[in-house]
Amino acid sequence: MLDWKSLSTLLDLAWAEDIGSGDVTTLATVPSDLKGRGRILAKSPGRIAGLSVVEYVFQTLPRIHAPLSDMNSRLSFTPCVLDGKSITANTVIAEVSGYIAPILVGERTALNFLQRLSGVATLTAQ
Repeated sequence: MLDWKSLSTLLDLAWAEDIGSGDVTTLATVPSDLKGRGRILAKSPGRIAGLSVVEYVFQTLPRIHAPLSDMNSRLSFTPCVLDGKSITANTVIAEVSGYIAPILVGERTALNFLQRLSGVATLTAQ
């Protein structure tokens, strides 16, 4: 079972490292009303772990990045595979849709967690 309080603390540290006081490039270059969809694709075969953590990353954006609070409330995260599933390269793992700015701000942190957790799951399965 996931310890959400510990995850929140860890995520605060990740946000501080990944975006610091904010993603000024995204906020300056991406129109605030631009919507779209992002897909998380597997670069190589492996086992997936951490999709609930990735979803939590996108859900917590307003708490750490106030300019995104209204936009982030409309993000939709859809896992396309289940945690623990073995996948091949180019498998769509999940989709995030809504306003582009919060998707771009959260993607690096989300991918860092997904890659690390899936890497551990892949090695454990081997």
